[in-house]
Amino acid sequence: MILLEDWEAIIGRVKEDMAREMSSRRYGHIVGAGQTASQLAKCHGLDPVKAMAAALLHDIAREWPAEKQRRRCEQAQIALEPWEWEQPELLHAYVGVHVAQEKYGVQDFDVLNAIGCHTVGHPQMGSLEKIVYLADKMEPNRSYPGVEKIRDTAVKSLDKAMIVALEQSIYHVLRKGRMLHPLTISARNQLLWNEKINRDSGGNRRIGTQ
Repeated sequence: MILLEDWEAIIGRVKEDMAREMSSRRYGHIVGAGQTASQLAKCHGLDPVKAMAAALLHDIAREWPAEKQRRRCEQAQIALEPWEWEQPELLHAYVGVHVAQEKYGVQDFDVLNAIGCHTVGHPQMGSLEKIVYLADKMEPNRSYPGVEKIRDTAVKSLDKAMIVALEQSIYHVLRKGRMLHPLTISARNQLLWNEKINRDSGGNRRIGTQ
């Protein structure tokens, strides 16, 4: 039995389950994301063990068949746009929240939010959510044009790294001709707005909403 918020125990169980249930490629990605999240948390003053747990959980439903993900969304009464139903790469984040709650007893609001928004982001992301989002994009197994810029920036500024990562994600989705999630646009715009406000006020003010 895992005690509430025993992150070390959750980490151990998730790794054990994922090693058994997932492909070696996906397992390597998850472990890499966990290690990266822990390192980023240390850089930015967050709990590295909690960050690792959140990142390890982020793709827990990623290899579920699309129909299984849709059924779980229906069972959990998750409100989705019609076009989201056709994109399992989006659904797994929403499903992952419920799996983390039901299978691993996770109740921490920040961890659940980090799992749920790691694919598209949202305009009110906290530091842990940003760390998990970035860890997913920049873990050591990731290799694509622009990833080094995310890695270099993330150590210095989560917000600046998020802008880089979100813009790269937007370009990627547009190149594929897919629907661009409005939360991704809102997340980028909010970060740019915060940056402008901080710059205009000499860095002493941060606005959460426009």
